[in-house]
Amino acid sequence: MATYKELQSNPSSRTLFGNRISTLQGLQDALKDSSSALISLDTEHFAVTSERDRILHQVGLAHIDTGMLSRPDEPPSPEPPLRPSWPSLLDFYAKNQVQALTLNIELSTQDQHRVISRRGKAPLRRPHRFGQEQRLDIHDVEDSIISFIDKISATHTTLILVWFEMAAEWTYLSQIFPKAMPYFSLWVDVRDIAKDIASAGVIPGLVSLLQVCGYHWKDIKSRNRGKSNPGAADNAADDAVSILAAACALLDPRVQEKLRVRQNCSQIARIHTTKKGSQGSVQRRLLAFTATIQSSDASTLPLPIDSGMKLARRFLNSSPKSTGILTAQTVYISFENTCQLEHFIERVDETKLPEGVMLSVQPLRNHAQKSAMVEAERLGKQELRKEKKEKEMLETCEDSLGGLDGLFSFPA
Repeated sequence: MATYKELQSNPSSRTLFGNRISTLQGLQDALKDSSSALISLDTEHFAVTSERDRILHQVGLAHIDTGMLSRPDEPPSPEPPLRPSWPSLLDFYAKNQVQALTLNIELSTQDQHRVISRRGKAPLRRPHRFGQEQRLDIHDVEDSIISFIDKISATHTTLILVWFEMAAEWTYLSQIFPKAMPYFSLWVDVRDIAKDIASAGVIPGLVSLLQVCGYHWKDIKSRNRGKSNPGAADNAADDAVSILAAACALLDPRVQEKLRVRQNCSQIARIHTTKKGSQGSVQRRLLAFTATIQSSDASTLPLPIDSGMKLARRFLNSSPKSTGILTAQTVYISFENTCQLEHFIERVDETKLPEGVMLSVQPLRNHAQKSAMVEAERLGKQELRKEKKEKEMLETCEDSLGGLDGLFSFPA
């Protein structure tokens, strides 16, 4: 892959590489230009012997005119709808008059033999959902991309290149279709915008980010609907449309707030902590002020609290410091001090979830004594710091007075 240093020094890439949009405000400012347009780029490749030895087999492009961007809907009414309503990628595509193109790259006979000898079969391609599709040789990819961009540049003076996790795309752009770079004035990685909105935690992947934006996983992962072989790779143009959908959704203040909450919860739950998580890592995260939560009949955890993430989201207003799973029947939630822990237990114990499951909340037994010891130790240290500070102030005062010898003495 091309390194940042190479992209910065290469004459063909350094101009575009230096014009990066990395903040929400920067993206909003760029979109105010009525002559601007967003063009997203995604690629699909497969490794033959390793990630260094890989073959590009598909390029996807999608375009949206910034003047067509749908604005956030009116604020929702206080009463929630009877059924949840998810946005649709198909609606996004149609409403904003998005254009998309899938370029399927034919493998040379030599590459086909090499792939089959190493992998046993050629890569599968999922049928495209959006736009047009072309089959072409690798040497014609650059011309086809430029042809797609040319039609847009005829009516737009500022083209903004959009992608998601762009390391591979930068490599192909700089090495296989470099003549496309001068068409773009700016570029943006959607992950940068998400990071600017919510700096806490690790930014989720495209599928998870789209779910935060409200899209249903069945819509995002359409290949699971049986329309194609389950082993098929993602379609690059479909992903390019998804990238535009994510970029546009992040302009909505409501989505921004959802992302902040999600990132906050992921920090509390340490997102990687799952039912299969290491118990050793869980034990290290247990704070002194911890409660366990079970259903009152000690059955398997109900769906609303069967993960650390769900637990953090449900009880976020209680300011937990850590959440996770201990067993298939038990989750834990940790707090900063005894007061928060006791208040949580008092408020949540013997309450019912909307699903009718009653919760049993208890202090973690093997942590109860530790909690008291930690609290006592904390208070003791606090008292010692107070005494030390008072002593230092007294010594400072005495030193100051000591330098005034004779000032108030009377002459003999």
